[in-house]
Amino acid sequence: MKPFEEVLMQYDRYIHYLIHKYKLYYDAEDAYQQLSIDLYLLTLKYDDTKDFDQYIKYQLNFKAIDYTRKTVKYYERHMLSDEHIEISKEDDDSLWLIDAHHLLNEYEYTWLNYALQGLSVQQMSQLMNKSESSIKGYRQNARLKLKPL
Repeated sequence: MKPFEEVLMQYDRYIHYLIHKYKLYYDAEDAYQQLSIDLYLLTLKYDDTKDFDQYIKYQLNFKAIDYTRKTVKYYERHMLSDEHIEISKEDDDSLWLIDAHHLLNEYEYTWLNYALQGLSVQQMSQLMNKSESSIKGYRQNARLKLKPL
């Protein structure tokens, strides 16, 4: 068995390919690190009865899918929702968020959540799996709908 450093160099491009394939640009460094750890663990579990290259690529592909699912679940859990907004009678700023939830469609409200978190258009497009022009359209529509508020 080769030293792990050589194995990592051999599969470095494949790991980057998986990051691109599953659009993990926002968390690219974390995804690369996790897939590298997974590669190490897979090399430890490997037995000689299988083709090494096929085994690694097959398993890393599923590890990348798992990472993508975990990332999506994380962002879904941490989206702003009505129950996370504290409302006080003196604070009218929190009331417009609830009104916004009822005025905007799903994508526009998602854009608003990400914008309030400080994400860029490019980051939003990666997380929502939409083009940057779609994100800009959601932004424009949301701003028009929210202007009266």
